[in-house]
Amino acid sequence: MKKRFILTSLALILTATMLAGCSCLSNEQQKIAKENESVSKTIAEEYLKSNYQNGTVNSLSCITYTPKESALGSKKASSYVRASATANDKNFYILVNTDSKQCLDNYNSESVKDIIEQRAAAALPGSTPADISAEIFANTVPDDINGKEYEGYLSIADKTAEDILTSGNYSVNVTCSYIADTADFSAIDTSIFLPENAKFGNITLTYLNYKSEARFRSGGNDSYVLNSKFVSSFKNSSIQAVNEYTAYSSVATDDVEIAWESEKLELTAAESDAAPEQEVRNEDYQDLVFKPKSSKALDINYKLLEKAEGTGELDFYFSGTHYGCYGILNDKKNSLNPNTIMEIKESRSGVNFIPFTFAHSEGKFTLAIYEGEESNTLSEIVNGFGNAQK
Repeated sequence: MKKRFILTSLALILTATMLAGCSCLSNEQQKIAKENESVSKTIAEEYLKSNYQNGTVNSLSCITYTPKESALGSKKASSYVRASATANDKNFYILVNTDSKQCLDNYNSESVKDIIEQRAAAALPGSTPADISAEIFANTVPDDINGKEYEGYLSIADKTAEDILTSGNYSVNVTCSYIADTADFSAIDTSIFLPENAKFGNITLTYLNYKSEARFRSGGNDSYVLNSKFVSSFKNSSIQAVNEYTAYSSVATDDVEIAWESEKLELTAAESDAAPEQEVRNEDYQDLVFKPKSSKALDINYKLLEKAEGTGELDFYFSGTHYGCYGILNDKKNSLNPNTIMEIKESRSGVNFIPFTFAHSEGKFTLAIYEGEESNTLSEIVNGFGNAQK
């Protein structure tokens, strides 16, 4: 027994060591990282001297990444080093490619982003965004490390928004957020964003119209918080935009808010004249019996529109007081299994969220909130058997 315990303990320690080490650099990769940092210092110092007349390199950090083919998620040292620098009393970063000895920096990126944001907002004249954010990604940086952390690095030759949009060296994302704006978001013309001779990787312009300031503050970009969403995409220097517009409708009660895409579904909801079923059982929850949390139920009448393409989708957002409960949808058209059990435990935009998909073109659901109680069916059977033996 003692031998088995020791072997098991050793196996657990070995496994834990492997798991802990898989996300770290091996000794060989640490050596490569240090060598790259040493090489990059000279490159960064020369870059500062050539482009900013003066400046200092404060620190160096080799950028690591996880190769897609890595089975255990082991990290590798890349040829890119991020150098913290100071020039003209301004702190910024330089991205050094130790292979090509080329550099990018974010010294000027905020002012360039300001102009790019203004260009995006101009596509919806007469409306003022509550917030705008822009991201610029250099196409020369590999996808393995070209994430949000390394966004905003520009060539020293690209100093303006016009340069970014015509050099062919960048991809750009801009998100404009509005609050209860009355403009027609479906008619946004994003062609105004592109200058003449535009050349780029990909450009995505997103316009979000939030239902209220509170929903805007809660974050997210889903059917709970939005009135509508417009996304315009340009790919590989094409000036032909691919546009996608989505409008949302919703109804709300004290217990739940139901949201859906306006162009796919017609829906009304009202308090039901009938009380919820007093007890619901389901073969997927054989250890539970469901009993209504209140005497109220909601009748939901729906009709699919042509754009739904035969499938209806509803988003249910339940109030926080119902966490751990169950929303039960009763569909009388489904004679074999009329009740759909929805566990209220996921979260989206700070509320309990459940998506629901259905295929009937028209009909009615009845929704009620239930609590799950431990089923006593087995004990009843045992007790009944015992009583029969007496």
